[in-house]
Amino acid sequence: MRGCKSPDIDFLIIGAGIIGLSTAYHIKSMSPGSRVVIVEKNPGPGMGDTSRSAAMFRVFFSSKTNMILAKSSVEYFEHVEKNIGWDLGIKYLGYLFLVDSKELENMKPALDEAERLGGSYRIIDRDSLKNQGFNVDVSTDPEASLMGLPDIEAGIYIPRAGTLDPDSLVRYYEHAFKALGGEILYNTEVKRIVLGPKNPLGIPGEPFAWQDIEAKGVETSSGYIEARSIVVAAGAYTRELLEPIGIDPIVNPKKRQIFVIRANTKGLTDLLNTKGYNAYNVLPFTILPRGVYIKPEIGEKSFWVGLSDNLGRPYGLEELKAEESFYRYSIHPVLTKYLPQFSQAYPDAMWAGYYDINPIDGQPVIFMIGNIEVVAGTSGSGIMKADAIGRIASALALGYDEVELYGGIRIRSDMFGLVRRYIDPEKLIL
Repeated sequence: MRGCKSPDIDFLIIGAGIIGLSTAYHIKSMSPGSRVVIVEKNPGPGMGDTSRSAAMFRVFFSSKTNMILAKSSVEYFEHVEKNIGWDLGIKYLGYLFLVDSKELENMKPALDEAERLGGSYRIIDRDSLKNQGFNVDVSTDPEASLMGLPDIEAGIYIPRAGTLDPDSLVRYYEHAFKALGGEILYNTEVKRIVLGPKNPLGIPGEPFAWQDIEAKGVETSSGYIEARSIVVAAGAYTRELLEPIGIDPIVNPKKRQIFVIRANTKGLTDLLNTKGYNAYNVLPFTILPRGVYIKPEIGEKSFWVGLSDNLGRPYGLEELKAEESFYRYSIHPVLTKYLPQFSQAYPDAMWAGYYDINPIDGQPVIFMIGNIEVVAGTSGSGIMKADAIGRIASALALGYDEVELYGGIRIRSDMFGLVRRYIDPEKLIL
């Protein structure tokens, strides 16, 4: 397609991450006669931030909106595994959220609300956590006291939560999209969205402000591609594409980092092989006070460790390189107070990616301006909500007022637009 014009393209999707692929697949499913083309700068699907994700999910929220998006998507993923036979690597490890006494008391109403919405949890007492290797009493430690670290009162264990293989997930959507006749152009970077008048008059310098303006296509590393509608599903690069044409997508990129610690000592091996939580007899995905998280990687015999830093971490497209100093000075001090097994543990590998963050309510942003659709702002939960987001975005792109999510729930397609209807806030920020 180098250097060619293709006016027969109905929908041009920018981005072959999980959101772009899900959206493209559902547009093609709902409108089989439409020509749908994805353009992606990388040589394969999901090679941007999707591949750098910790790829965790949970079906436990106090917000009805979050519960609908996550439950629908996770149930569809289960359907893909069980009924279609595509192995997505779903493993229900569970989430273990460690809290102090004040936080436990404050969270009780939100936990009750999550139960009313169909979630389940159980409380893990201090003695059990101590027997599993957690240091629950840190307040007597002068350093921990100086850091303001609280004692752990309990663990909140959420069984319907876990991980999946992000590469397998994007490969499924890629395969399903292509099977319907969808097309993907890899190694094709979008440089800019090209605007023009809806009704060109042939006047040099068009479009002018008094004309009705629309997107005509995109300028790429492989030439110009024309399309009737443009869907921007570019994740962290959304603002970079939209701001130059006068669209504020609300969302901004923020760097996130993951550090790999090998379970190469008896203490770490015993911690990894913690029994009593899941069918794999491994530690659940664990969130410590101050937000440090630990994800067990069974096959690697390792832990993925991270922390989402907010105030102090700039928005923007900075160098995508993990900072060992961030592990050493921001993560390791907290990690070792609650889990001394990590005292001499430092990263064997590390990487960085981006969240595309909606700072207003953390929910996806899905809206149309003319013939340009924006699908962004997943704020770190893109994988766990991907199928629902794709269905909503496809319905909006095709002009439907409502959409049916997997499982039968119907919602408005404009629910996540810039003119926000009331979206119930999430109180369980894990």
